[in-house]
Amino acid sequence: IAETPCSHLTSQEQYSAAIEMTAAPAAISLKLKISAKGAYRVYDDFSKEDIIKNEDGSYTVNTSMPGGEWIYNYLFSFGPLLEVIEPPGIRLEMKNRIKVMVDKYL
Repeated sequence: IAETPCSHLTSQEQYSAAIEMTAAPAAISLKLKISAKGAYRVYDDFSKEDIIKNEDGSYTVNTSMPGGEWIYNYLFSFGPLLEVIEPPGIRLEMKNRIKVMVDKYL
């Protein structure tokens, strides 16, 4: 029988290790501002209790999502309708990725 990285573990330990490796990334709390033009996305994508309608017609959304690379693609899918307010790390990474995109065209 071939030696595998987990062959020294019991069946229960192997199962627990497999679950840990496939577990979703930790949740990230986000505060987003979405323009009034994005109302259809706000109500389709977020729970009512996470949405605040601002006086200017825009929306503030306080939500939690699993972390990982996919979150940036999801946030970018809003285009110019969305601004990440918090957390600062996600906001900064969005800014850095936008700069890379802009640099390709200038």
